[in-house]
Amino acid sequence: MGFSTSAAVAVLSIGFLISVGLLYPAVEQSVQDVSEATDTREDRMLDTRNSEIVLHEATYNSTTDVLDVTVNNTGTVTMDVEATDLLVDGVIATNRSTYVDDVADRELWVAGEQLRIEGRDVTTTPERVVVVTGTGIERSTTDITVVS
Repeated sequence: MGFSTSAAVAVLSIGFLISVGLLYPAVEQSVQDVSEATDTREDRMLDTRNSEIVLHEATYNSTTDVLDVTVNNTGTVTMDVEATDLLVDGVIATNRSTYVDDVADRELWVAGEQLRIEGRDVTTTPERVVVVTGTGIERSTTDITVVS
């Protein structure tokens, strides 16, 4: 073994160390990202399991074109009001007001409280109303009371 073999081994060893030094942070960050994503997914699954709602009542006023839907949070999870959607005959009601225990524009909907969603400009009597929460819980009804 001459000097050239020793030099080649030294060059390859240095190259290997540099490669490992550059690769290690990227692999470490990837492992950390996967771990955080797994934790987030598990937290969301736990929230979904602990969420429960009861669609209490749906009332449509044909004179004012207003649909009132009341939903009770019977689970143990505090939900985001903005993440709760109201679908009227398959279309998301965008012109709406929300009231949690008759207080307008609250952001959180705590367990044991009632959310009332007032959908405006509903021009025809709805056949089906669906409420979907941010935790993935969905409740629907075709039992809609019509008042004039």
